[in-house]
Amino acid sequence: MVSSTQVRTMNPFEKLSRRQFQVSALVGFGRSNKDIACRLKVDENTVKVYLSRICEILQVGNRGELELLVWNCLEDFIDAKLENDLKPVRKTRNISGTQSK
Repeated sequence: MVSSTQVRTMNPFEKLSRRQFQVSALVGFGRSNKDIACRLKVDENTVKVYLSRICEILQVGNRGELELLVWNCLEDFIDAKLENDLKPVRKTRNISGTQSK
């Protein structure tokens, strides 16, 4: 299982600008270039330029590989988050003697 710290250090999307991340996330959720352009209020050709640069930065060959990368990273993030959230809570006593979580 991957810890949340490992996911953070392994996250290839940290290399992207905010807008590049938005475009890649929308691709990951199956949005078309036209839909992405509409949502982000940019020209469809601008989306194509973003995608070209994103694929170069993330070293993926095409849109399908980008979509798979988005889903794999999302799955790792969810696994790490669930692992962290489901850890047993250890109760400790504070100085006053009352229990705290």
